[in-house]
Amino acid sequence: MSNQLLTVDDYKQAFTAIRSQMTDGHKLMLKAQYHAPAQTITATELAQAAGYENYNGANLQYARIGELLANHLGYLPPEREDNGKPFWSGVLASGYWKNLEGSKNNSQREWQWQLRPQVAQALEDLDWV
Repeated sequence: MSNQLLTVDDYKQAFTAIRSQMTDGHKLMLKAQYHAPAQTITATELAQAAGYENYNGANLQYARIGELLANHLGYLPPEREDNGKPFWSGVLASGYWKNLEGSKNNSQREWQWQLRPQVAQALEDLDWV
């Protein structure tokens, strides 16, 4: 099963089931991403929204939400290329690198997370955003 096959109802059911395991930070990150332009946000912006010290904390916690959802749904996401571990964050969003404003090379770029449409709709249907 791929993320594309997960439906709005799958996400709604899973979010409802894991709600008690989600932290305030988790909810703040999802809300911030939902309201971001094109529902796309950087890990640094996720960290700021949730009050984490930096993007590392946001990345860990964002992946944790994806892992909770995936485990509830019995879904194993594709492996990460860099370490072969499940790409938990991919359950919530797709992503891509974007060069920072004024940057002329790839050394100054930041990962952009774009919320999956099914996730956005589920959050909206649940009245979480």
